Amino acid sequence: MYLGIWNNIASFNKEKNILKNWIAAIAKYTAIDYKRKYLKTLEYIGISEIDIESDFTIEKEVLKNELEYETEEILKNLNPMDKQFFIKLFVKEESIKEISEEFNIKPSLIYNRISRAKSKIRRLFSRS
Repeated sequence: MYLGIWNNIASFNKEKNILKNWIAAIAKYTAIDYKRKYLKTLEYIGISEIDIESDFTIEKEVLKNELEYETEEILKNLNPMDKQFFIKLFVKEESIKEISEEFNIKPSLIYNRISRAKSKIRRLFSRS
């Protein structure tokens, strides 16, 4: 896409369009070209020979497992209570109110613990 922008910059007219819209149009047409090329490849190979759904499912499962592993590696550095808060808030997407009611503690305490846990994670995983 960047090469397309570079090669076609002379055709950009600031009187007719703004730069970001012009770049978006180039991106759109580049994507359309790639899709056409891909469809021609499918016609050549024979679409019946490809099991797209199973490939997608396998990739999705591998990605899910990788994310779970990485999440666990990050959260193992927290104490058990903070880990539970993190999982409930960011993975299960529960509200602070729900968590505070479940654990019978004030929401401000949860905010404090989450903030400290985020700082700890940043410190441990920053590339300094």
